[in-house]
Parts: sequence; C-alpha cells; structure tokens
Amino acid sequence: MFDDGSPKIAIRTTDGYLSEVRGSLPDQSLTEEESNLAEDFLKQTDLKRKEEFFSDQNLKRKLLSADENELAKIGLVGINIDTGKNSPCDTKVFH
Repeated sequence: MFDDGSPKIAIRTTDGYLSEVRGSLPDQSLTEEESNLAEDFLKQTDLKRKEEFFSDQNLKRKLLSADENELAKIGLVGINIDTGKNSPCDTKVFH
C-alpha cells in the first residue's frame, strides 16, 4: 500500500512462507487500517504461516479492547503497591 508515494506496508516472504509484515509506525508495527489491508491481501495468497499473522492480529485487537478485569484474568494487570489499584504490569519488574 502506498500513500503519497511512500510505502506503508512491507510483506516479506521466503520460499512460499510469510516471513514478516511491517507497517508505517515508528516501531514498524501496523496501524489498524494497515492490518486490515494486509489481512485482505494475505487471504488471497497461498503463503504458509499467514494464519499465524491472522492469529497475532486478532490477539492484539482483543488486548487493545479488553478492560482491566479481562486483562487481570490472564495476568496482564497487577496491583500497584503504591496505590492499591489495578495497573498494567510493568514487565521490567519481572526479570
């Protein structure tokens, strides 16, 4: 996908396998629009491992739309010892 002449999505393949999908965000992740476009494109291919990409995108959508109770059920929200309230876990704490 190009926007004003600049590439927005990069899809790399190796020997019939999906190797990488990159987007336009600073960390090369995909915006929601880019994710949808990449999924639409990949559905039309016979690339192996594309289902892993679909699964990853679905998980990201679920996590982004989840509330604190849902995140707590899977261990992604903990109790902030300073405030006593739920807060997203800081992975740096769990070396």
